[in-house]
Amino acid sequence: MTGLVGRDDQIRLLGDLLTRAIGGRGGALVLRGEAGIGKSALLEHVVRAGHGRGVRVLEVTGVQAEGQIPYAGLDHLLRPLRPAPTAADSPYRRAVEVLHLLGEPEQPTLLAVEDAHWLDAATWETLTFLSRRLGSDRVAVVMAVRDGEDVDRRLTRAGLPELRLEPLTRADAETLLDRAAPRLAPRLRARVLAEAAGNPLGIVELGGSVARLGDGALSPSALPLSARVERTFGGLVADLPPRTRTLLLVAALNDGSDLDEILAAATLLGGVEVPTEAIQPAVTARLVAVDEQYELRFRHPLLRSALRQQAAPADRRRVHAALAEVLAASPQRQLWHRASAAPGPDEALARELTDVAAAAAPRQAPLALAALTRAVQLSRDPAARGHRQVSSCLVAHEQGDQHTVRRLLGEIDESVLRPADQARLTWLRETYLPIAWSGPERLLTYADLIDTMRRDGDPERALQAMNDLALRV
Repeated sequence: MTGLVGRDDQIRLLGDLLTRAIGGRGGALVLRGEAGIGKSALLEHVVRAGHGRGVRVLEVTGVQAEGQIPYAGLDHLLRPLRPAPTAADSPYRRAVEVLHLLGEPEQPTLLAVEDAHWLDAATWETLTFLSRRLGSDRVAVVMAVRDGEDVDRRLTRAGLPELRLEPLTRADAETLLDRAAPRLAPRLRARVLAEAAGNPLGIVELGGSVARLGDGALSPSALPLSARVERTFGGLVADLPPRTRTLLLVAALNDGSDLDEILAAATLLGGVEVPTEAIQPAVTARLVAVDEQYELRFRHPLLRSALRQQAAPADRRRVHAALAEVLAASPQRQLWHRASAAPGPDEALARELTDVAAAAAPRQAPLALAALTRAVQLSRDPAARGHRQVSSCLVAHEQGDQHTVRRLLGEIDESVLRPADQARLTWLRETYLPIAWSGPERLLTYADLIDTMRRDGDPERALQAMNDLALRV
């Protein structure tokens, strides 16, 4: 048993590879899969296992900046062994020299290569040639590579055994989440599992974030990625062309998936038409997929979240403004982007969002809460802002989201509220804050609050308050 959940079969294969190498039957294995899927964790595991079994371990990590320097990766890998081979003038002759060098002592050797897709071409050719020639050599080679069509082509030419890491099963994902963030509420667990989509790094890091954030993580936009997840997934786009990166940011901020509207918004942003071909580098890198209906889909939800979180606020507003212009024929979708693009208070927009929230609640509580949250931010009128804050509390209350209710209660300025909102606020405070309920004076005060709600035209809320009071009595 190991600490890696759901990877027993892979660990067994790596253990067998080490055993064969120690016994004089060398071999190689390529670990591949999406970012955060566990390649590095398995590589670290086999390195620890090698040290534990007396194997000499040589490690190197491919560095993109050194990709054009011949043998830069090989030099790092063999640096603990001196003198390093220098006479050979081709990867094939260099591989033969390396094999001789590794075979000099009796000790078996493990070559562990992280981010092998970023190795310089000469090092890649040397290591793959060496891996194909391992037979009676006491050498094991394990390389970790990312997914992508370019990597597919290199691996096809290399002809090495591959081990693809798939997302964790639902049961394994739940086990890992329970280890990383025990005792999460069911709705929070569901949110993490949905966002992580079986990705181990996502499960561990999001689980920790949600445990700290509490019920506030149920808000559609309130699930912050850790720096590690943001770096891992956001870094996947760093070497893409600028137009492709722009398209991905537009797609990440869009509430739809139509490629044509994404291209149209990107064209507005740059002032120059962006062709369909501009998305191809992201497709080749397997970051997104585009189906026959030209619908764009991110291959992993965490990449979309990372792109949103990494973008500068000014860039996000520019993208939302472009999308709002493109979506003129879809008023409700356009409203969201107009609201997201607004640079400051806008009472008209706040009223529109409040109307959307009223129509959405209670059947679409997360949508209603998101609309009210933005409406509060855009409010100019203090009393209207207070009304929207109280309404947000009521929506969260109806969903049983106690954390959000308590947080919002602390943000409301009671002095600007109208009488009916003051009554609702008092009722919420009576429910959620440690205020005494007993005594005839408190009950009469509560009855007056209920009657204020009724007179204000909110009989459903008044009836709910009466029910709560009856239960308390």
